Amino acid sequence: MQKCNLLGINVEEPVVQQRIEILHCQKGSFPFTYLGLTVGANMNHIRHWQPVIDSFENRLSLWKAKHLSMGGRIVLLNSVLNSLPTYFFSIYKAPITVIERLDKIRRAFLWEGAEKHTKIHWDKVVKPKKQGGLGIGSLRDINVCLLAKWWWCFKAEPNSLWRRVIHEIHNKTTVGDIIPSKPITTGTWNNIVKIDGALHGRGVNLKILFKGEVGNGHSLKFWTDLWIEEIPLCFKFKQLFKVERTKDCKIKDRIQASDESQVLTWEWSCDPVEGQEKDELEAITGLLGSQILTNRMDTWAWLGSKDKLFSVKFLKDRFSHDTREGFILQWSKWVPTKANILVWRAEMDRLPTRMALRRRNMQISSPTCPICNQEEETSEHLLIACPFANSVWRFISQWCKLPPIYAF
Repeated sequence: MQKCNLLGINVEEPVVQQRIEILHCQKGSFPFTYLGLTVGANMNHIRHWQPVIDSFENRLSLWKAKHLSMGGRIVLLNSVLNSLPTYFFSIYKAPITVIERLDKIRRAFLWEGAEKHTKIHWDKVVKPKKQGGLGIGSLRDINVCLLAKWWWCFKAEPNSLWRRVIHEIHNKTTVGDIIPSKPITTGTWNNIVKIDGALHGRGVNLKILFKGEVGNGHSLKFWTDLWIEEIPLCFKFKQLFKVERTKDCKIKDRIQASDESQVLTWEWSCDPVEGQEKDELEAITGLLGSQILTNRMDTWAWLGSKDKLFSVKFLKDRFSHDTREGFILQWSKWVPTKANILVWRAEMDRLPTRMALRRRNMQISSPTCPICNQEEETSEHLLIACPFANSVWRFISQWCKLPPIYAF
């Protein structure tokens, strides 16, 4: 026990000291580090993210970049992204300033030694390859997607200790909420709840991706949970919901077994006997007519995957989904990464050709290609149209015993 620490939460100091003497352990204090993760600190403060920033700087130091090709830098960037911040990002919502500092380190590492006029906007670089980027990934998007898993865990693990603790502390929801949150409090859980806004901003409605699968009806809420329609019943039958006495009732409270059939049981503040209320009552009665309860427990399904289990990859793909049409470079797996990147930069018009430099107001004596002295030197001319480039393509086709290669 000598290596253990004892901390008291809302416990008087003499009591803590007494327990320490009994257990022969050390006295701890907040914040502390457990398995590399900071516990008990206000993670909205940048100083508590310093371990992640330091790790980025150590792994992505500029002297390493000088000895790596562009392809090697991308491999190392992805390696660092998949290991160092994931632990923190899966628990805490990173402040914007932290994201910006980490991105600054990544940009400096990727573009080390590159001239300013050859660089490409970072928003394009972090896009997936299928969207015309390098597939490095957005730190903000990754952070939000990892935190979204806690929404799923809260719904899918009803008997876990952490879930019961959260429910007791934040046992307050409004209509349409699928996880509880106490607005007057701050902290890790409230930051997790607030990612819903970031997801909405990217066109992803997290709430409609959770759907209850009815068993005995003991845990799913009849009106406010999504279980039988594409939206909760409280939104589909608004007038009935207004006259419902117990708005957070469970499915078992409204659908009950009687002999060999199911009976609908209602509790209205006033009987819905006319107008829209009557129409909605007839509609909901017809909708629930075939609903049968079983002996198994209610469960939750994730609509983003076939196995009905939460997938971070699904959210990442939804974030990067781009419906805009246009040319997207197809990366080849059988050529070196640096060759793919060269073509990618050419497609982005970021090769330092004479015409590109002139467009950026650099002093160029002549825009003519120095190899053929016939055409202006552009990326297309340099790699394809130049007679010398054509001769190289012909040599490659002969060497590979292929028909003549026509690049355009």
